[in-house]
Amino acid sequence: MRKSNPIALGCLAVFLAQAGITLYIPALSIITKDLAGQESFAALTLSVFLLGMGVTMLWWGHQAARFGSKNALMGALLLYSFSNFAVVFATDGVSFLIIRAIQGVAAGGLSVMARVVLRDSFSGRQLTQALSWLSICFVVSIGVGQFLGALVLTAFGWESIFLLTAAASLILGLQVSRSFAGAKSSPRAKYASLKSYRILLQQPAFFLPTLAGGLGYGMLILFNAMAPKIFQTQHSWSALEYGLLGWPISAAYLVGAVLSNRLALKCSQRRLFSSGLALLATGAIAMNFVPMLVAHSAAALWLPYCLILIAQGVLYPLSLSIANAGSPIAGPYAMAMAGFVHQIIAAVCGLVASQLPTSDPSSLTLVCAILAAAACFAGHKYRRLTWTTTR
Repeated sequence: MRKSNPIALGCLAVFLAQAGITLYIPALSIITKDLAGQESFAALTLSVFLLGMGVTMLWWGHQAARFGSKNALMGALLLYSFSNFAVVFATDGVSFLIIRAIQGVAAGGLSVMARVVLRDSFSGRQLTQALSWLSICFVVSIGVGQFLGALVLTAFGWESIFLLTAAASLILGLQVSRSFAGAKSSPRAKYASLKSYRILLQQPAFFLPTLAGGLGYGMLILFNAMAPKIFQTQHSWSALEYGLLGWPISAAYLVGAVLSNRLALKCSQRRLFSSGLALLATGAIAMNFVPMLVAHSAAALWLPYCLILIAQGVLYPLSLSIANAGSPIAGPYAMAMAGFVHQIIAAVCGLVASQLPTSDPSSLTLVCAILAAAACFAGHKYRRLTWTTTR
């Protein structure tokens, strides 16, 4: 990893952060059984991770501005390594959930630092293109990470999944300490951190695209929280079979991320953003109606989800880039606030998933449709805002 390659650093940080979500998913049922968890325990393990990831993102943004990206990144990597090692020694569901929340705190730091590094290195359409590489890395963590988790689970048990993540975090931390000479600090903001965040929330040009991207992300979290139980109980899939689903999921998100990367410098961001929202709505509609036409088919659920993944692959880097362009605040605060909004939405979706019955997939598809409609509404409000300001 060279000093001149911020994209590589950002991608590695994102992969590790998202591995905390995807790598252990095939083992959820086994972990729940081993720790004597209730039916909602599986969804709660995801929700507390996302909650810890989300609520501390603003704090990580402040640390990046105060101590510099490198120091904040090193702290996040060390905490992430320690918490992944510690979770192996959890003796019950409560201790497991507490350590998962700490893992989420560290993952929040990794996620913020990945974006800050790119934000400090690129701007405009080049920032969209750079952020699309984070989406591509996110694809790897969804698909390859899920498949790798299934393999490690089958061969060595669920504890090895977390030990593998701990070792990878420590290795990256050592590599960063030797070879990454990040900027000592991002550009200083004009205002104090709390005031900066308040100003960002009051800026529609920042908040609306951030909200649209976050609602799409919430759909992914909702599906990941409920799908293992749905497929493994209703369709009798094994953990390895569910892990294999990671490949078409990866391919779908990869298509969206590559489209965003290729079209970022050719199409207007506004037009690409609208197209992504339309595709998101189409996927949500298909997820609700295709199962009615093809009953008792697992593909009727996961194929429309792949369409949603393509849409989110386009939307996510665009939402971050557009929100950053609409930010009146300099420094890392815009990226931290965007990450905060996205993770809070994701945590809420995780909580919703814990309350939905897995015996009826229509509850999952209905909530996905509601989230897609809300994302399209936020996008419509943003388009009207930009049209008014440019006339």
